[in-house]
Amino acid sequence: MVESLHMTLRQVIKTRVSFPNEESALKLLYLALRNIEQRWPPPNWRTSLNHFLLLWGIRIDVARERGGR
Repeated sequence: MVESLHMTLRQVIKTRVSFPNEESALKLLYLALRNIEQRWPPPNWRTSLNHFLLLWGIRIDVARERGGR
């Protein structure tokens, strides 16, 4: 999943030769993430989340406490 996200963002960036400033690059990535979000979560998210909890349980718990999903 992470590699798929990474590949999609790289494709968005590759279509542009240059950016006038950092804000325009961040705006393009933000809009790409909004489009990707429509397909999120993947169909097997529960299985992935269980695997992530086994690997990084403490980090996920801390993120949840901070207000993440």
